[in-house]
Amino acid sequence: MSVVRLPTSINPDSVLEQAIGQFEYVVIVGLNKDGDIDFREGGDNKEADLSIPFTVMSKVCHKILAGDYDA
Repeated sequence: MSVVRLPTSINPDSVLEQAIGQFEYVVIVGLNKDGDIDFREGGDNKEADLSIPFTVMSKVCHKILAGDYDA
């Protein structure tokens, strides 16, 4: 698994639009307009198994902390 950054943008909608068609599974974590954490995921997770997004996020965090990502 590699961690790749998409081009940085001030507009969250632009970041999401740039990702269209590039992923089989996604985890989106962000702050909504009320300042609350909002979590969404989509892809092959028909059982709504929360271990899948947790595993993906854990791997991403580990790679970022280790400096193992494409900047």
